[in-house]
Amino acid sequence: MDEEAQREAFMSALVTEHFVLSGSRTATIVEANGRAAIYLSTVSSALVALGFASQPLIRRTPSCQEATSR
Repeated sequence: MDEEAQREAFMSALVTEHFVLSGSRTATIVEANGRAAIYLSTVSSALVALGFASQPLIRRTPSCQEATSR
């Protein structure tokens, strides 16, 4: 192989390696974003459920205080 063919082969291998690493990085970022989205939706759902669960307690508390003061 002459020097020009070696350079072309080297550049081809370098570009291929770059694309492989770039694809791997993209897959990692996509997976991390998916996990973060699942985590945030779980936390959000838990907070909404907690708000709904505490709502009757908040509404009953003043009525109970008025009933006991009479």
